[in-house]
Amino acid sequence: MNNLSEILVAIYLILGAFLSVWAIVDCIKTKREYSTLWILVVFFFPLIGAFAYFITKSRAKFKPFKNNIQSYRK
Repeated sequence: MNNLSEILVAIYLILGAFLSVWAIVDCIKTKREYSTLWILVVFFFPLIGAFAYFITKSRAKFKPFKNNIQSYRK
């Protein structure tokens, strides 16, 4: 059982590091609004911050599309 917990901790650390680096690099490349804040959130809360960043990024991507659809309905 001890071996399993070590493996799970290792997976968590590797996944957290990978997603955090990916989120920070993406945040720097895309020059989003509040990018400094996002970098700090991802740095201090690695796994949760990275997930939150990618969730809000995907929602922001579809906002212009939603606005275009609503403008056609008028």
